[in-house]
Amino acid sequence: MHHIERIHTDQGPPPQGPYNQAVKAGNMVFTASMGAIDPATNQRVAGDIPELAEQLFKNIKAVLAAAGASLDDVVKATIYLTVGDDPAQQRAHFEAFNKVYETHFTGVRPARAFINVYRPSLVPNVGMDVIAVTHDGHEH
Repeated sequence: MHHIERIHTDQGPPPQGPYNQAVKAGNMVFTASMGAIDPATNQRVAGDIPELAEQLFKNIKAVLAAAGASLDDVVKATIYLTVGDDPAQQRAHFEAFNKVYETHFTGVRPARAFINVYRPSLVPNVGMDVIAVTHDGHEH
C-alpha cells in the first residue's frame, strides 16, 4: 500500500473546499481540477480563452513542480470548457484552447477527455486536472 502525500504550493490556486491541490501516491500524481485563478489574488483572471488557458497551465505546472513532476510526466488530462448555445462560438473556444494546449504539451501528448460545461449566459472559462507519473526511482 502506498503512502498518500498531500501536495501544496503557494504558486498554485488554493483549494476552495475540503481537498488538496494534488496528492501523490508512489510515483503517481493526481491534481485537483484547477481553473484560471491567480494564486496571488485568489481571483479568476480576466480575458479570453487563450489568456485563461495560459493561467491554467501556469497553475498546473506549479502544482506538478511541487510534486516533483512536469507537463512531460502527464499521462492523462481532463479539460473542462464552458460553452453557451452558439455552435460557432463553441468551436472557436475549443480551437483557441487547443492552440494553447499544443504549445504546452509537445512530443507524446497525454490521453485526454474534453468535457463541455454548459452555461446559457456564457462566461468563457476553462479548467483542467491531470494525472502524472514521476521518475523518482520507482520505475521497473
